[in-house]
Amino acid sequence: MKILAIETATLMGGVAITSDEGIIGEVRVSVRTTHSEQLMTIIDRVLKSSQTSLMEMDAFAVSIGPGSFTGLRIGVSTVKGFSMITTRPVLPISTLEGLSFSLPFSTHPICPILDAKKGEVYTALFHFNGTNQMERLWEDQVMSPSELSRKITQPTLLLGNGLQIYGKQLKEALGDKAIFSPKRLWAPSALSIAELARQMWREGTRVPSDAVKPNYVRRSEAEVKWELQQQKKTSGDISQ
Repeated sequence: MKILAIETATLMGGVAITSDEGIIGEVRVSVRTTHSEQLMTIIDRVLKSSQTSLMEMDAFAVSIGPGSFTGLRIGVSTVKGFSMITTRPVLPISTLEGLSFSLPFSTHPICPILDAKKGEVYTALFHFNGTNQMERLWEDQVMSPSELSRKITQPTLLLGNGLQIYGKQLKEALGDKAIFSPKRLWAPSALSIAELARQMWREGTRVPSDAVKPNYVRRSEAEVKWELQQQKKTSGDISQ
């Protein structure tokens, strides 16, 4: 079984192709603007270098967030387009779950932390059980670093680009309870997305491609502004 996975939730994006035997190909790249400028080129490069084609894929996996709103839309729309062309299914994976999956065999809970802007972070909590299966302890959510530090009550493995901004603050608040993973693991990986998708496939989970959508966790700035405009309009109509 071959899976093509896309990770575009942060500026460090990537594409990976895996089979039951292991990795077929992978490219990771840091973009300065948006993934729309490079994603298709990267996909083409991975396919050509691994001597495979879209029609050989059994499924397409994608990181659905939380993360960059623009990046998530690009990734999701790309795999949905591939699904329409090939009639292959799309397997949606949480970005935070994929990020945490890079730390198997951890004896501590794993807390992924991605910068959510506005002084907040996207986060969740996972742990690997006795059979080396990763289990979710918190749902994906957005909160302030100070709120996160209050929720962590035991030694926890932290990773993600949010540590670049809030690492010092979290370390001061948590002390020995904050264990930082190696920095090379702070970026989400398309390989992890592919492996989690493979697990989903084996479990028999299937998601119609038209039901796959980004998980933004919070509303976009445009939605907030629109709601405020509607409230002002309603208030104005009432006053008249």
